[in-house]
Amino acid sequence: MRRIDILNKSYQNFLLNIPIPALNNNTLREVFEGGNLIYNSSLSTITGWSSHYGTLALSNGELTVTGDGLLENMRIINSYNSILGDKYYGRVEVKVTYNTNTHVYWNEPFYEASSFTVPTINTFTVHSFVGNAVYSAWYYQQNFISTTLQGANSFTIRKPYHINMTSLGISSLSQAQMDYWFNVFIYFRYQKFTPGISYPNFFIPTDPTGFGNRYSLLELNKIPYGQELDFDNIQLNLVMGINNNPYTIYNKLMNFLIDNECIIEYDYGSGIRYTDVRLLNAPKTEMEPGKIIRSKFDFKRLTPFYTLLQGSTIEVLNTHDWKLKPSVEGTVNTNIVYIEAEDLATTEMLAVKFDFTSVTKPFNFYYNAETKQILINGVNIGYKYIDLAYGKTFLELEKDIHYGVTTTGITNPIVTIKKWVID
Repeated sequence: MRRIDILNKSYQNFLLNIPIPALNNNTLREVFEGGNLIYNSSLSTITGWSSHYGTLALSNGELTVTGDGLLENMRIINSYNSILGDKYYGRVEVKVTYNTNTHVYWNEPFYEASSFTVPTINTFTVHSFVGNAVYSAWYYQQNFISTTLQGANSFTIRKPYHINMTSLGISSLSQAQMDYWFNVFIYFRYQKFTPGISYPNFFIPTDPTGFGNRYSLLELNKIPYGQELDFDNIQLNLVMGINNNPYTIYNKLMNFLIDNECIIEYDYGSGIRYTDVRLLNAPKTEMEPGKIIRSKFDFKRLTPFYTLLQGSTIEVLNTHDWKLKPSVEGTVNTNIVYIEAEDLATTEMLAVKFDFTSVTKPFNFYYNAETKQILINGVNIGYKYIDLAYGKTFLELEKDIHYGVTTTGITNPIVTIKKWVID
């Protein structure tokens, strides 16, 4: 066993909203969401963006400028304020379609201090920098980013961030430190499962049992007519105190597990599998020689083992008796949203329709057919926006059907499916 993770979505939101001393007691949301100065940084629409010497086009959260044929450097412009002398963190992903090692730079207020080159074509390159503004705030409409590309060429950006570190009280942080906290934010914000308690920093698992499959026969008048999964409990000894005070780790682990469904990540030698569990028993034992404690944890296993399928769209063939129940997250900036599962053999469609006409947009959207959650900006209030006349609420994908799962009306959708496996 490699790790125990939290399944509960509210725990994920909690981690995004706790003060972090290294960030001057700001939360990750305050720094990387509230602190992002770029207007319409989600690129859900083209509002707030313009260009010089080219034409803008927006597709699925990616903004492209195509040159107008003149021998002038193409630019993408966004309106945000900067303060002379303040320290800023900038980050963006850039793709060019012509000429490797194209020179790209944050034109104002930083100029060459923030320049970089894109080493390959047709591949997004992440660029970040930390620097001080060298021009005054009257440069209100600033060239967000520009390039040495000219003529009828094009370049594309996505996921732009521009954060005033001075105003947040974190100007002492380096670029590497800001990159680290940004990656922590992205992991918490967009991954389905938040980081858990893992070994060897906190515990070492030994003697696991209950990782196989067991079935119960379904009988009528003692004649079997079917079978269903009947899991053993998963039990394992956790040795705590290798790198830390064992009782501190025990309490940390218990606070993590209590009242939450969790995920055990298991590397069985030919890949990684997951299963959902809930804690049943965890006795606290006496300290052993070497200042360790060894406790036998007992988990109720809730699901078969599974792999995670994830993408903007997914094709999946369910070969297991259990139905597959997708989750979807992304940004919504339109009134009508669909989540659809098409039988690719018959073209029969399962679909959930939402009417968000009355909801202020854009907003963060999360739909989970397994937990029956529909979150709008983290609040479980989305069920009332389902068009019940359309016939579906929470999708379930049947056995032996090849499905294509897609969405309409969601920017940068992330579709996730637990695909049940027997191995």
